[in-house]
Amino acid sequence: MDALKSQLIQNVQYNCDISDARYARDYSMCVYLLRMQEHYRWKNAIPLNCAVKGETLGDWVRETEDYWDTIEETDFQPVTIGNQSFDPFDTDKINRALAHCSPADSSLAYTAGIGRLGQPHFVLAECVQRSTTPYPQMELGQELARDSITMPALSRDGTIIIRHDSIKRMLWQMIAEWRLRKPDGPMARLLTHYQINDNPSDAKITSTARDLSTLLIQHERGEIMAKQISGKNYLHMLTTLQGKPAEGYIRAVGDLLADSLSTWPYLVEQQAGAHLDFWLAGLQGIRESILKPTAIAEKLLTSTDRLQELSLHIEPEQKRWAFVAQQLITSFERDGARFDYKSVIQQATRLNP
Repeated sequence: MDALKSQLIQNVQYNCDISDARYARDYSMCVYLLRMQEHYRWKNAIPLNCAVKGETLGDWVRETEDYWDTIEETDFQPVTIGNQSFDPFDTDKINRALAHCSPADSSLAYTAGIGRLGQPHFVLAECVQRSTTPYPQMELGQELARDSITMPALSRDGTIIIRHDSIKRMLWQMIAEWRLRKPDGPMARLLTHYQINDNPSDAKITSTARDLSTLLIQHERGEIMAKQISGKNYLHMLTTLQGKPAEGYIRAVGDLLADSLSTWPYLVEQQAGAHLDFWLAGLQGIRESILKPTAIAEKLLTSTDRLQELSLHIEPEQKRWAFVAQQLITSFERDGARFDYKSVIQQATRLNP
């Protein structure tokens, strides 16, 4: 079984490398370098609180890019388990084979799908927990094969997949960025709540990340609910626009709809102030820019009772983002891929549906 597992890891990692060879360099230089640093740390099992030498990292990046150049045009390989071969995107059959081939290997789990910019993602990991209610759910621990994108959670065909190792790495990156200036605000409150100092232990980061993972689970539940509201037309629009500037904005609208449907009600119900700070600390980029006209983030940052303030916005925001999503679909179906998605979002966000 050790030989089978080792071969399987190499098999899946090769597909991950092909995916990175095709897509990893499509991101901005800053994002690319941060991700490569994290990927280097993962590949070499370097503890999160240990520094990575710049010269060593630079040499590794160059070697990796040279390797990518040799495999960029290679087809994805079938996933082989014993004497069976599977399409690398056929996650159901692969997971059934993993569970069937040996009790010792039943703790392994596999997932594959298409992410931002149309990049395929493949993950082989130790499965630490499975559940079926209210949605099928897999919780992954140590990741044995993965690409360079640290994706903390996702949903595939109604199944929620939580990547605890990726959540831990994401949290560490947030802490590292905060330490550069140490501003007051949600991240400072979050670290105070969890008693995280300037050089936290791996155990402290692991336990904090596991507690915060419940928020990511709620977001993925919201994603499933949002898909039921926006329907197949929204997915078709997103698929058509993969790799184009519009993709990030369309995904951001879907994220805000998902949060209003599941994440925010959970925060209020659980009176989870630290989890609200985690959500606010992660509110960046396009999501932050399109939410700004509603002034919700500002209200949540300044209110004396933030969770009560949030409760007042849940129902109106559910209606708002469902309306924005529908307006995007209508404009896309009318005008095609060249539609003015930014104007549609700006105008629909300001309306009171």
